Amino acid sequence: MSQVLGITTPGSAALEIAYAAMGRFDAFWSSGAKLDLWDIAAGITIAREADGMVNDLTGNPAPRVWDGLLVAHDARHEQLRELLSS
Repeated sequence: MSQVLGITTPGSAALEIAYAAMGRFDAFWSSGAKLDLWDIAAGITIAREADGMVNDLTGNPAPRVWDGLLVAHDARHEQLRELLSS
């Protein structure tokens, strides 16, 4: 938290992921909560089509269970993943 300006959450994971894909948000991340695929699938598809990087916090782009998720453009993605996984 000390390394971010602010956190915004409109309440829909798919919408938040789409906002990250379009650049409205710098990134979307979720940690510690199991995300059901039907709640995030549309956002993941939009992000991947917009050349966003989508994976879990270990770097897996297609885990069997989404218990962590990071979506960001490649310029920030690896730096954010390292911060979040530490």
